[in-house]
Amino acid sequence: MYNKFKQAVYQKLIPLIRIWKYLSRQYYLNTNDSINLIVVACQFKFKGWFSTDIVTLDVTNENHFKKYFKEKK
Repeated sequence: MYNKFKQAVYQKLIPLIRIWKYLSRQYYLNTNDSINLIVVACQFKFKGWFSTDIVTLDVTNENHFKKYFKEKK
């Protein structure tokens, strides 16, 4: 019973979490000239730094860098 409830809650929250991550990433990119990147540290937040995990940014995929950071340093 608990697992079904937990699963239902996560299914409702995941789209909201994705939207929040997208909006926070866009805000960061629009307010900073250069990017300070923390790889595989999504749970850590430091002012002026962009935290990522494999879901947010796959560092082995060059298209992810182009998609997220465009012409930024």
